Amino acid sequence: MNVDQIARHITTLLQDELALDIDEGDREHLEMMLEAFLLYKQKNAKYKNLWKVGGWWDSAHHIRHKGLRIGGLLEGFKEDHNPSERIEDALDLINYCLFFVRNVRAMLRGEQGSGRKVTGRAMRNISEGEVFDVLQDIRIIE
Repeated sequence: MNVDQIARHITTLLQDELALDIDEGDREHLEMMLEAFLLYKQKNAKYKNLWKVGGWWDSAHHIRHKGLRIGGLLEGFKEDHNPSERIEDALDLINYCLFFVRNVRAMLRGEQGSGRKVTGRAMRNISEGEVFDVLQDIRIIE
């Protein structure tokens, strides 16, 4: 079964079980999320959950790095001889965003290894679900 077939199967489940109205664009979106998941599985088999070690702070760093890399390469995208590498970078960015959310949630649950501690203001913002806006408020407490 390929990614397209799996996405169609999941689409049917979402429509039947949750009564969601799923169109072709939604199915394509789901297919890309599955591609990101498969990339995660491939890289995680190699790196063995290394994303957990650095916690949310490391995930935020990688989000910034991947975003700058993708942005910097946009100018030469038309001339790029390997656009599939840019797509992999973008799928990697999706996974780093998910690592960030998973690490923040682990930190909020008080789990070990979830990253560095933050100030009260940043913690309030994270608790209120503003996890991506909180990066500007973070002050590391060593």
